[in-house]
Amino acid sequence: MNTKPGIIQQLGYTWVALPSEDIKPLTLLEIDSPGVFKRIKNTLSGQKPETKILPSTLFSLFPCPPESETPKPSRAKAVASFKGKDLVESGAGFDIDGLESLKKIVHAGAFAQIRKAKKWLYEFQSPRLTDIDPIMIEKYINRTKPDQEVPGFLEKLENNQLFIITHILHTKAFSIRNANDFSIKGDISADAIEGQLAGVSADANHMKDSTESLSYNGSKPVTFAIRASRILFDKVEKTYTLNDQLISRSRSAFESSGELIPPRIRIDY
Repeated sequence: MNTKPGIIQQLGYTWVALPSEDIKPLTLLEIDSPGVFKRIKNTLSGQKPETKILPSTLFSLFPCPPESETPKPSRAKAVASFKGKDLVESGAGFDIDGLESLKKIVHAGAFAQIRKAKKWLYEFQSPRLTDIDPIMIEKYINRTKPDQEVPGFLEKLENNQLFIITHILHTKAFSIRNANDFSIKGDISADAIEGQLAGVSADANHMKDSTESLSYNGSKPVTFAIRASRILFDKVEKTYTLNDQLISRSRSAFESSGELIPPRIRIDY
């Protein structure tokens, strides 16, 4: 059975396995293994990580010249096309195990049961979007020069192996619960989810499973989904462009395309 892309994936976003405060626009990513991204951590000079991870950004690889204008992310804003609920099916690139390591996650013993589910209802409190214009990124990287003291990453850059985050969705609070009883015909949508919630609430036999949940409530927003683009290098013209094909929206799209575009993000600490 084909996995249906949820609302987040329909909007072109990819789930982050472990929601985190420090996943921001302009963060650089590389391929860790087939189907998995990782952030480039620490600094590009290869220093050994100590107590805090410093994910490298665009400016780590393309240092800003004096008096040069740099691309800047937008202020956080509401997401008009996303009402805060999504239905996630197993195999859609979402990794529930990553949530167990999230600080301040509250599960009251329910994690083992929720992990067994094949579908989850994800609810976000006041989700916000922070993004950056990819055109501004292209202009910047073609006006500046990459740092020549990091040959290993220069090789990855020239071989089109690096990606850059352009959009993030973030929230200060969310919950996730078993949604095995949900049966949606057609595409997953906000209206379809609300209809399923009404049906589950009316069925007392299903209330126990549906109310087992994980919840998170923090003082700072954590990023739960991203868009990222591949940085492409033209070896003849010596110019850079951002691939307009974003990270794959689903495992099936990843497999059918034959291209190494991972369907999820794994953060290695």
